[in-house]
Amino acid sequence: MSSGVTDCPVDASRYLRVPGADASLDCHPRLRWQDTWGAATGRGVVVGLVDTGVDRSVPDLRGADLLVRSFGSDGRPAHLADHGTLSATLLVGQGRAGILGVAPRARLLVAEVADPAGIGPPEAVREAICWIGSAGAAVIVLPLGDARHDQPIAALLDRLVAGGTFILAAAGNCHPDPVLFPARHPQCVAVGAIDGHGSLLPECSRRPRLDLVTLGIGIAVPGRDGVTSYRRGSSVAAVLAAGAAVRALASDDRMAPPSRAALLAELTRRNRATPEADRQGRKHHAHHQGRDRPRAG
Repeated sequence: MSSGVTDCPVDASRYLRVPGADASLDCHPRLRWQDTWGAATGRGVVVGLVDTGVDRSVPDLRGADLLVRSFGSDGRPAHLADHGTLSATLLVGQGRAGILGVAPRARLLVAEVADPAGIGPPEAVREAICWIGSAGAAVIVLPLGDARHDQPIAALLDRLVAGGTFILAAAGNCHPDPVLFPARHPQCVAVGAIDGHGSLLPECSRRPRLDLVTLGIGIAVPGRDGVTSYRRGSSVAAVLAAGAAVRALASDDRMAPPSRAALLAELTRRNRATPEADRQGRKHHAHHQGRDRPRAG
């Protein structure tokens, strides 16, 4: 993780417009920015986020259409808000200080699920997903996961997707371990992280499948006193991909409610990658540190 000084707000959609958008690697579909999304800001679309706590006092969240509800323990340490706050600002940041979100006019429902140990208990995650789904979210993103399968959560995801909800989850950063749950659930869109050349980050979990890959390195995180750090991993990639899905829906009313297959096709446009690009990516990023840790769900 590196740092610097924030001179002006970062437009988070720039992470979806990186050069080499047509590059592909290891046969994983690559998110491709569409010009038709350019004028869309997410207005009229409800998106749900299941994450840690969110610091609603940060300048970039002031004025956002944001509703936060806590599930599970209320005794969360302050540092656990960092993960959720970044996710929220990447989605609906207002550009007042550090980040203009990918979909700043969307309505964001945040379900805080982390307990004091930084873990999302399954029962809290189930309640959170149920709340977001009942509130009519068209898109739900879970930048968290667990190695263990949870059948009640799987059944809940099945019902929501059958009803038209588009659900994305972080694949995890534990390669060669398998993709985390719920990302590996068939009804979830498993999102992996790549670099600007289209190569999978070496730590990105990828088996048994990835449904979508997008940038997951060098993502700016404005901090106190104007100092900016940079994050990497499948969590930020999943959140950015969710923002793209919101933009796609907002740009075309005919896509609401979304079909999983149709919306995924719109996001990827059949982009694929080569194994050689993946091998080069592993070598190029072998020295990177500061992986985005998966959180249990």
